[in-house]
Amino acid sequence: MFTGIIREIGTVTASSETPSGRRLQIRASLFAASIIKVGDSISVAGTCLTVTELTGDGAFFDVVPETLRKTTLEDLSVGSRCNLETSLRFGDPVDGHLVQGHIDSAATVLARSLEGEGAERLEIELPSNISHLIAQKGSICLSGVSLTVGEVGNDSFSVYLIPHTLRETTLGDLKPGDRVNVEADCLARYADRILGASVGASHRASLTIQSRGKKSRPT
Repeated sequence: MFTGIIREIGTVTASSETPSGRRLQIRASLFAASIIKVGDSISVAGTCLTVTELTGDGAFFDVVPETLRKTTLEDLSVGSRCNLETSLRFGDPVDGHLVQGHIDSAATVLARSLEGEGAERLEIELPSNISHLIAQKGSICLSGVSLTVGEVGNDSFSVYLIPHTLRETTLGDLKPGDRVNVEADCLARYADRILGASVGASHRASLTIQSRGKKSRPT
């Protein structure tokens, strides 16, 4: 579990194909800290990955094909920058929102424009599989960054970035055509699941009652 508050921007120093997907090596000063151990979960561009090896200020991550298909990690190459966050511990402040690191979709940046003094507006493609989970003024996680949704249209949604976010995360590097990892608010996911199950149960109960009514009618 994460909060969407980026600790550091890491740099990919190696990327190699493996029988089980791809192995990434990422360099960042936080990997040299004693708090990081093999087996720890790290948010890499918003994707929850496991540290499989530590080498000084670098860490290795094994990425399976399913993750490569569903995220922008397949776009990473040597020299690419990526947002990093260590996992949340009990007692830590939640300055963003609760983020699982389970990416719903990789979406395309449609437009980038200035918004006031130093701030910017990003317009992002609205992923069809989670369009119903994205709400105006709700929470969204883009490439690991906790943000507030601005507007939601039929095919896109927007977020607004303050200068600090532009400087301290890779969102400041984005241009139209680039892709970002999108994770919907996990609370919206569970609410959707519960409501869907409730509607389904009500529908099944209604069909059962109707069926029983038909059987009890005299012929």
